[in-house]
Amino acid sequence: MGKSKPVEPSAIWSGRRIIFDKNLSVTQNVVLSQGRDALAATCRKIDLLHELVSSSKVRGLYPNPEISDAISEICFHYGVASTILFDNSPKKINENDRAYKLRNERYEYVESICKGNDLEIVLLKNRSLRNKIVHIDEHVEKELRKPDAGWLIDSAVDNRDEFTAPNEISVNFCRGYIVMEEKIIHFGYEMDVRRLKYEASSVISAVFHSVQRS
Repeated sequence: MGKSKPVEPSAIWSGRRIIFDKNLSVTQNVVLSQGRDALAATCRKIDLLHELVSSSKVRGLYPNPEISDAISEICFHYGVASTILFDNSPKKINENDRAYKLRNERYEYVESICKGNDLEIVLLKNRSLRNKIVHIDEHVEKELRKPDAGWLIDSAVDNRDEFTAPNEISVNFCRGYIVMEEKIIHFGYEMDVRRLKYEASSVISAVFHSVQRS
């Protein structure tokens, strides 16, 4: 007997466009559309962050609590998009064969379109950065045990050296936004938000364009 075909949904209902490429399975379309939505949300939150920091500065600091929300949401949506669209890591311990197969197919699908459009994707492919963001609970526990270290967390400042900690304590960043550089610094990794928006919008345009594939 041959292998049975994977079970697919009998129907899909959504207020958003879910099926964009009929050459792919329904399941793959649904998962890819989640990646698309995460890319779009990333772009919106970057725009919001720029808007917020333009109007809430107090001596090089930015006390508006909405800024913290915007930073964390950018990181969250980045992690979702990167995981869905650009994860070609080896099979995970608890990952079943079908999920692994679909993940590799997604990566190859998106990668081939990006290459065909001469898109250089750097941040969305950065596995180390993605892991630091997605598994923040694990890394926070490890990083916060460093001796003589203080932390700026989910906050924005003008410059990396905006303030000096006493007693030779080093200033470190956990999802800290450096306004003058337009970068989120996270456990030593840097995320240029303008570059991230360019990558996200470019992938949306190339992979999820308005003409439905059939």
